[in-house]
Amino acid sequence: EIVGIETPPTAAPGQPTEAGQLCVLGTVKHRMTASQDIESLVAAYRR
Repeated sequence: EIVGIETPPTAAPGQPTEAGQLCVLGTVKHRMTASQDIESLVAAYRR
């Protein structure tokens, strides 16, 4: 069962999963960049 989950029998289910992972990675990167920008602004403001 675990092997079946790791390797889907058809390519169709894998495509949405990969797209979803890319969207999640993009969102995480965007949030990380935003947090870094906020931290840099706060650091500049404190100076």
